Amino acid sequence: MTAGDGYISPVDPVKRLVDHGPDSERWTLVILGDGYRDTELGKYHNDVDALCDQLRTTPPFSQLWCAINIIRIDVVSTDSGADDPFVVGQCENGTGESPRTYFDGKFCSVWQPGVRLEWLLTVDEALARTTAEAHVAAFDQIHVIVNANKYGGSESPDSDVSVSSNEVTGPTIAIHEIGHSFGLADEYGETGSAIAGGNSEPGEPNVTLDATGANGKWMDLVDPSTDLPTCCNKDCGHAGCDDCDPLESSDYVVGRHEGGRYFGCDMYRPYPVCYMNNFGDSQIFCAVCARVIRQELALHMPTDAVKLVESSIHFKDTLKGVITYRAIKFEVHSCAQLTFSASDPACTFVDPAAEPCPFGLPAETAGTVDDPFSPLKVARLWVQLTTTDTLNQANTTIYVTCNETGEMWPVTVAANTTGIDRSAIVLVLDRSGSMAGSAGGGTTKIEKLREAIFSFAWALRGNDGIGLVRFDHEVNRLMNVEVASTGGSASLSSHAFGADEEKLDPRGLTAIGDAIIEGQAALQSETTGPYSTKAMIVLTDGHQNAGTPLADATSTITETTYAIGLGEPSGINTGILQQFTQSTDGYLRITGEPNTSDQLNLLTKFFLQCLAEINHSQVVLDPGGIIQEGDEHRIPFSAAETERSLDVYLLTPDPTQIEFQLETPGGGLITPESARDLGTAEYIAGDRIAIYRLDMPLLEGDDRSSHAGTWNAVLRRNHTGGVAANGNSARGAPKVPLRYDVVVHGGSDLEFSASTTQSSFEPDRTIRLIATLREYSMPVTDRATVWAEVQRPNGTEFNVAMESDGTGEYRGSFRSSAQGNYVVKVRARGQTLEGATFTREQTFTAVAVAGADREDDRQRDPKLDGEQRHFGLFRCVYRFCTYLKARLRQSV
Repeated sequence: MTAGDGYISPVDPVKRLVDHGPDSERWTLVILGDGYRDTELGKYHNDVDALCDQLRTTPPFSQLWCAINIIRIDVVSTDSGADDPFVVGQCENGTGESPRTYFDGKFCSVWQPGVRLEWLLTVDEALARTTAEAHVAAFDQIHVIVNANKYGGSESPDSDVSVSSNEVTGPTIAIHEIGHSFGLADEYGETGSAIAGGNSEPGEPNVTLDATGANGKWMDLVDPSTDLPTCCNKDCGHAGCDDCDPLESSDYVVGRHEGGRYFGCDMYRPYPVCYMNNFGDSQIFCAVCARVIRQELALHMPTDAVKLVESSIHFKDTLKGVITYRAIKFEVHSCAQLTFSASDPACTFVDPAAEPCPFGLPAETAGTVDDPFSPLKVARLWVQLTTTDTLNQANTTIYVTCNETGEMWPVTVAANTTGIDRSAIVLVLDRSGSMAGSAGGGTTKIEKLREAIFSFAWALRGNDGIGLVRFDHEVNRLMNVEVASTGGSASLSSHAFGADEEKLDPRGLTAIGDAIIEGQAALQSETTGPYSTKAMIVLTDGHQNAGTPLADATSTITETTYAIGLGEPSGINTGILQQFTQSTDGYLRITGEPNTSDQLNLLTKFFLQCLAEINHSQVVLDPGGIIQEGDEHRIPFSAAETERSLDVYLLTPDPTQIEFQLETPGGGLITPESARDLGTAEYIAGDRIAIYRLDMPLLEGDDRSSHAGTWNAVLRRNHTGGVAANGNSARGAPKVPLRYDVVVHGGSDLEFSASTTQSSFEPDRTIRLIATLREYSMPVTDRATVWAEVQRPNGTEFNVAMESDGTGEYRGSFRSSAQGNYVVKVRARGQTLEGATFTREQTFTAVAVAGADREDDRQRDPKLDGEQRHFGLFRCVYRFCTYLKARLRQSV
């Protein structure tokens, strides 16, 4: 058939699989496919990858891999397969099929006039060349993989086009055919005598008519003690020559072995086995063929280059009392394995205190790490920093040497420390009249908020500061910033449930703008610090309808602000809050309509995720479930060597009904009682929450069993009685299913962040997702898979793949096909530099609200808000009553 029977893929048809530099300077192989339909391109990609893997592991290609570029072009055929003619006496196994394919792949091709070979698979070579030339400026060889599960192949030295099928031995067939492009002859020994046929000495370097080595071909590779000829075929009648027996080890030397170039007699090859002979068994190139290929590839080898990526590294604002790492990184263009070593750090200190040197080299040398399909190798030499309570600043110069080349680079290393990481957080909470609305299950919104805040109070770290601002149409600062461990947590809980004048009873309108201004003032006036981080968390369930317009108020805010919307996006100032929080390095999360049993935990998890962001922790895992009485659930989660601490939260309406334990990677169990005795663990029990806080490694000197690996949160649903999550005796409980969530946060040197970018909040717009992965401040580009799980407003779900851009950022997008709230969970899974498995995730929301782009609370019609109507009616009645009372007084 013809090119009319297919097309070049319109979507990114050209893929550089192996890229070692300009195609004009490398030995460049272009791979095409024939007989692959559009639905079979994935199969074609796998077939190409199999060929690349085989080539990369086959000497001498593997030894000069840096000289090679490989480019794949996606070609789609109308039909699948290849022509397979049936020809009596020559191709009697042919099926007679004649599919329509782009390059017209065909078995049973003509070998010599009047002679067809069933395995001889050819394509339209001219079309293959013009196709490659249209997409690649310079190349050395074209190889076409034909989608046919039948042994076959060919190579045309005139067009530099080789062909193979994708039969199980396809990659080895391909390498044999590619060998011809280096000028190598087939070494098959079939029938007939080369001399009797009047043949002259062949020009190919791996076959000869000379049995004794007089012409010198490859004789520099022949040991002087080797017999010449080395072996002969017994049917050729040569006297005094040993039979060629492939089972005799004496035959496996470079010499003169009879049989080659299709002649059984009087033609000799260098070695009994070779890719150019019986490659199905040997899968090696003999010394002669390998030398020919090596000499050609050597002309395309790039010059070795070693580049120090950064001449200085800085451990900036490192916490006191931790161990952390940074890497001295080299980029290496070389096919040789290079190693690097460094001098011992000799420290100087800004202050003259007698400090031990905090820098060290955990590995004395580092070697290049191969990426088999990239020209770039990377070497990392790790520097360790161990801080103390008294260390403030230190610096040194480390001299790094490439052991093979002798090159040396000075690298300056500096560190400064900061105190224990402390955060000041002000909660800005809506208690307007609409918070009395139903949240489902017989509860109100304000009740759900109180319960979430109560759990949040338990989750605070002892050295964190907490403040509280409430608002309706008025704004009250109920708490200045107080240290959690000295009463701040208790004060927060008491204000949620306390005396009438202080608690969060719903009333009035919604003055979000004034509340945010007051929240910032509370942060800026705190006196219990110093705090390394300050932030606000704002919760609201409605639109701004009183006080300073929200758009005006947010323009004055500089503190990092997180916002949680309780309800649907249409009922909240979505556009303004989204833009405002993102501009302060925070975000907006929206719960959706709070009418299910999951919503309380979702609200609590949003508060905990804000807390994790503020405290620079990572969300490792966030699963939920239902546990029946008598059941045991095991929730596995991965911890890597990068984790410095773990916080494991159990959220459930009644923790007394669940025995909550942790199982270490070594199989040990941590219970509330044993946690108190470890010294590296803490157990905290609340009414709706239980928490394990662990320093890593949990057991000093026992990293293997109590640090990196698979942990399990073990939950057992009590019968009546027993020890529960809070360490108390479990009370009798009704035999009903119990909802729970297990949330794992980690303080880590492997950092993950995710966010959305919306240029418009209207429906049917693109929502872009961005995630960043860094390990010890270095981007993670090829050791992780990142994706998003998206729930539409109607509850249906879909996944979004996120692709790495090579800088540690992963990107994806989707369209907001319907109005409402989209819950997006961005997840990552991969391996650390040490090979340990890690997981990360973040849950956030994206929104689509008609009119959100035009939202302006300064022009809002109060009649649009039910809360405003109700309060306005009250004011109207009050004013009428006041007027009527005054008139009555006048008439008396």
